[in-house]
Amino acid sequence: MFVLESPRLTFRHLAPGDLDDLAALHADSEVMRFLGGVRTRDASWESLQRIRRSYVGNRFGLYASAFKADGRFIGRCGFIRWNIEGISEIEVAYALARDYWGRGLATEAARALVRYGFGQLKARRLISLIHPENERSIRVAEKAGLKFEREAVVNGIRIHLHAASA
Repeated sequence: MFVLESPRLTFRHLAPGDLDDLAALHADSEVMRFLGGVRTRDASWESLQRIRRSYVGNRFGLYASAFKADGRFIGRCGFIRWNIEGISEIEVAYALARDYWGRGLATEAARALVRYGFGQLKARRLISLIHPENERSIRVAEKAGLKFEREAVVNGIRIHLHAASA
C-alpha cells in the first residue's frame, strides 16, 4: 500500500516480498552500526512481521523506501511507537542502504515523514532516538526540525532524544 512520496522517494507498506532487500539492509554492519547490530535473515523476517502488525495496531510503521529514478528498495523509513519513561512517543526513523548515503535522501525522507506525522497522523509530537556517536543521523534529525531535548536510556542504551512539536 502506497503511503507517501517526496521528490525522489516513495514510501509504501513493507510486504513479505521485501524480505530479501530488508535482510540485505540488516546484514550491512555499517548501516546497522547504531541500530543494534546486524540481524540474521530470520531476525529480519521477525522484524518484518512486527512492522506489518504495527500498520494495524498503530496506523503506521516503518515503510519500504524506494528511489523513484529506478524503483529500487533503498531502505526502511517511517514511524515506531515507543514507551519512554511512561510516555507514549512516535519516533521518526530512517535507515538507508549505504549506496544511497551522502545524497541528502535521509534528510528528504525525514522531512517528508515529519510533515506526514504532523499532517496525516495528527501527531502532536515526534521524536528521533539517536546514538550519541551517530553524527550523520543527528544532522538529519536537525535538518528535519527535530532538536536535541535530552539524554535518555532506552532498552538499556544511552541515546539522545531529539523532538519537535506540532
